Amino acid sequence: MDTLEGRSFSAAAPASRQFDSSRWLLNEESSLNPDRRFLLAHIQFDKPIVRASGNYLYDANGNAYLDFLAQYGAVPFGHNAAVIWDAVMNVRSAEEPSLVQPLIAPAAEALAAKLVAISPCGPGYVTFTNSGAESVEAAIKLARARTHRKMILGTHRGFHGKTLGAVSATGTETYRAPFLVDTTQFDHVPYGDLAALEQRLKAGDVAAFIVEPIQGEAGMIAPPAGYLAGAQALCKAAGALFILDEIQTGLGRTGTLFAAEHDGLKPDILLLAKALGGGLVSLGACICSERTWVADFGLYHSSTFANNHLSCAVGVAVLEELLRGDGQLVRQVAAHGAYLRHGLQRLVERYPAAYGAVSGLGLMQGVTLAPWAGSDSYFLSHASSTGTAVPLICGYLMAEHRILTAPTFNNSGVLRIEPPLTITIAEIDRLLFALEDVARLLTDGDFARLFEFITGAADTPAALPEPHLFERSSAHG
Repeated sequence: MDTLEGRSFSAAAPASRQFDSSRWLLNEESSLNPDRRFLLAHIQFDKPIVRASGNYLYDANGNAYLDFLAQYGAVPFGHNAAVIWDAVMNVRSAEEPSLVQPLIAPAAEALAAKLVAISPCGPGYVTFTNSGAESVEAAIKLARARTHRKMILGTHRGFHGKTLGAVSATGTETYRAPFLVDTTQFDHVPYGDLAALEQRLKAGDVAAFIVEPIQGEAGMIAPPAGYLAGAQALCKAAGALFILDEIQTGLGRTGTLFAAEHDGLKPDILLLAKALGGGLVSLGACICSERTWVADFGLYHSSTFANNHLSCAVGVAVLEELLRGDGQLVRQVAAHGAYLRHGLQRLVERYPAAYGAVSGLGLMQGVTLAPWAGSDSYFLSHASSTGTAVPLICGYLMAEHRILTAPTFNNSGVLRIEPPLTITIAEIDRLLFALEDVARLLTDGDFARLFEFITGAADTPAALPEPHLFERSSAHG
């Protein structure tokens, strides 16, 4: 019997049916994506993770890694959060159903009511989905049904997912070209450029404009002041729906429950996923205002696994945790995000040879790596110009400091810093200490030390600072 938060459950299975993990753990064999495995191996990221607790991941050798990735924001309260497992175990102990289509799932009704009550869309309706990309797909269908227009307008370097409709709205050709995606009913304008948006809307053919409050995969880019409010007004004047993609920014990530709150936005459609599943289940939502809803969408859009009681019970627990104590955790995110930003900005100022800029908001920050010149090494120049420099830095942070980070997808020159919302000041200090270590090596040109982890030589984590050390000496000047 294994235990979880004081509860027990049977993990036993007949020997003939048990899965032998030793084959792929020890021999590194895998039937999963070989191209991805090849890339992971080159930065020593091909580590089987066998346990997770709080803000830490543990590999098969017992090494603990501080998680500053949080599965791209999908793990809000740390791994295996008790409040999320409690919701699951409550469903089990009460023998509540999970899939009951086409009948009524009580948790789906409850979660929809809670989302409508707190959403900046105002009174309206919720369509549950199984992922962020599916939330985008639902929004595209709803927008076309509502407006009787086909054109969906996105932004350059925006990211909305990789299913056919979502990847068409995504503003990066790289994700579309290999798959011969037909984008004749999709267009893109520069992010932050109201004049370009206004000009494109004049054609009168746009069903909806979909935009992120912060462009996560483009490098954690925040728009100019007034851009989102201006975009919303332009869409209303042009008869186009305003879709706010909060799949990554929503549910506390930026220091408010929704990033829309920073600009007082009231979108026609707001999209959620990632954190809504509590780091345990796959759950998304397409929330719309009353006037945006249309019967054709309600009658002809559905999903077998959407509205399932178990996932929505988890979603209810997520919202209750975020709202607990009058939003205490969200306020903490705002404070810790400001602390993190101050420390990162100081590193950028102190080490211009290492870091070029910092961007983002709350616990969704990006650090741009300064270009590596080719005067000393063709390898360094090539790595910098081809976008492999940040993955190499991620490998060093993983091997030397036991900290998990990753690049942003659409701008591999930016280091993504996106920890669980429960990250502590001491853990932020640990990251800042590690990034200062990287900065010193880059400034000194000590690339041999920086990259020795590739050979497996760097196997002992660097000494950690006292919890208050970086705060006194760096983050507050």
